[in-house]
Amino acid sequence: MSNFFQKKSISLRKCQRPTTKLIPDAVLSTSYDAALAFADIVEGKLHSGPAAENLVVLFLNAQNNLNNYYRIEGTVDHAAVYPREIVSAALDSNAVSAIMVHNHPSGQTGFSSQDVSFTRRMVDALKTVDITLHDSIVVGFLETGGITYSSMSEQGYMPRPQT
Repeated sequence: MSNFFQKKSISLRKCQRPTTKLIPDAVLSTSYDAALAFADIVEGKLHSGPAAENLVVLFLNAQNNLNNYYRIEGTVDHAAVYPREIVSAALDSNAVSAIMVHNHPSGQTGFSSQDVSFTRRMVDALKTVDITLHDSIVVGFLETGGITYSSMSEQGYMPRPQT
């Protein structure tokens, strides 16, 4: 069983971002790690301005090391995402598991009904090719340069792996 679901003793919700950049093969073992990876990936790449929704799917190997990622830049109120494209990218990346991370242009980190519905669709779609979706995370960017996030895994929305 993956160690991704192990709880840390400290729950970080609002945090200053470290100065280090995302490195290939980085170990992503917590929701916080995934939220920081998202922030590093989209930083400086927001071509539509800070009010654009971005979705990044992080593809991991069996040791939860980052293999690759898939990024979609949306508009002010949505990002057009197709499960078949994510599944295809996951297979091309030889992913064993994945984590979806996106922002809401409003800065809010609560889950919309669309977030929950799409996450369930992605759990099912990836499961058909034996890839586990560990988490779905919404990230908010703080004026101080830090981030805040909400994790579906931490809040009990994600199915637990079979043992």
